Amino acid sequence: MTSSQVGLSWTASTDNVGVVGYRVARNGSVIASVSGTTYTDTTVSPSTAYTYQIVAYDAAGNTASGGTLSVTTPAPGALFSDSFETGDLSQWTTNAGMTAETGHAHTGAYGAEESSTGTATYAYKTLPGSYTLYCSNMSYVA
Repeated sequence: MTSSQVGLSWTASTDNVGVVGYRVARNGSVIASVSGTTYTDTTVSPSTAYTYQIVAYDAAGNTASGGTLSVTTPAPGALFSDSFETGDLSQWTTNAGMTAETGHAHTGAYGAEESSTGTATYAYKTLPGSYTLYCSNMSYVA
């Protein structure tokens, strides 16, 4: 996610007729229909909250919708933003032992948490230019 786009991906849906596509809804209105399991919304504004929902449909016209995803696009000029609201760390380039969890979130529904038995845990994101953002936890409690 950037200040000008939100990338979405989801698990393929199945049914007895055969799913033929997905409708992508933003804030309750359909903004796209796609045949695959990814979509990038390039019509967003910076520093704005959005709620997305994916609705699968089959050849017979049956539909099934999943849960919603709420995101807030970062301010212009931000190199990287991840509020962990995807429930994972998929926005990070590399993840070694970090997970998204709901028990200790500072704001929103998720936070990042490490789980280790003595090995350092970390995640990093390769940013434009020569920048890299690291998130690590070096503490160990036996």
